Amino acid sequence: MEPEKLINSFLKVWDVNPEIFEKTGAIAGLDSMQKDIEKINQESLEDIAKRIEDLCDDYEGLAEAILAANRKPKPKKSKDTNLENILENRYPEIYKALREKIEKSEQK
Repeated sequence: MEPEKLINSFLKVWDVNPEIFEKTGAIAGLDSMQKDIEKINQESLEDIAKRIEDLCDDYEGLAEAILAANRKPKPKKSKDTNLENILENRYPEIYKALREKIEKSEQK
């Protein structure tokens, strides 16, 4: 999958199905990404996509959710908005950094 598509699909899961991070244990991976936020801000889309691929390798079920997000035309928001808010509050820099990278790549 192209880096832009992978990052967008990751962000769709984040927005629409945030409980998948808890279910798969990928919260620990987000903790690791949070610690590297300065590096992430400087990385290319390919490097960020590699980080997401590594998360998928480490946490069973995450890759399937990301692939499903890429296939579904309009996923419905999760009913568990509390968890979505928890992710936004706990990892705001990750979401912001990934979103900015995608927006910059789309402007090119």
